[in-house]
Amino acid sequence: MNVPENIGSKYRLIVLAGQRVAQLQRGAAPRVSNVETQKMTTIAMREASSGTLTFHPKGLLEKENQYA
Repeated sequence: MNVPENIGSKYRLIVLAGQRVAQLQRGAAPRVSNVETQKMTTIAMREASSGTLTFHPKGLLEKENQYA
């Protein structure tokens, strides 16, 4: 399993992909093309590997805003 550098951990990748699958199931638009015959888990993993999924570690944004 290739873990993108912006994600950094295979565990984080799985959690993010699971959260993205939930979003896709609720009707979110895929961020990659050619998804007509793919399962939602495959779409989420493709999004992660292409760099279209982003995340912000919990508490990091609050800390950055605190020092601004």
